[in-house]
Formats: sequence, structure tokens, C-alpha cells
Amino acid sequence: MYKRTEANKNKKSFMQELDEWSEENILHPLHEVWHAYYGADSSEEAEETTKQAGLREQEVKKAIREKVLESYHNGLKAKATRERKDWR
Repeated sequence: MYKRTEANKNKKSFMQELDEWSEENILHPLHEVWHAYYGADSSEEAEETTKQAGLREQEVKKAIREKVLESYHNGLKAKATRERKDWR
């Protein structure tokens, strides 16, 4: 019983995991682009950084869509599991 309690203490909640995922896949990439843009020494560098920002933006949007789809599928699985239990 003690081991189960310890394991539950160390397990992250969905929101904690979502926060970590958001930082890694959204905030950090956008923060890097922001720093690169405002740290650019020339207009050519700033232009290149703007192009990179557009690519990074697409990556971030894709990551968000994938996460939402994953969450949706998990919800469907959970619903199906609940419905099977209700039939018993």
C-alpha cells in the first residue's frame, strides 16, 4: 500500500504534464525566435529570423493540433471504457 501512495505522489497531474509540454513545444520555440529577432544585428538577419519565425510558427501549430487530437482520442477511449463498465 505504501508503494502505491508513493507512486501517486510522484505522478504528475494532467495539467502539470500539459504545462511542461506547453513550455517545451510552444513557449520555448517562440521565445527563441523572439530573442533572435530582437538580437539581430542587421536587417538581413532580422529578415532571415522572420522567415524562421514563420517556420517555427507552423511547427508550434502542428504540435498543438497533434496534442489536441491525442487528447480527443484519449477521451474517446475513456468514454468507451466507462460505457463497457456500465453494461456489466
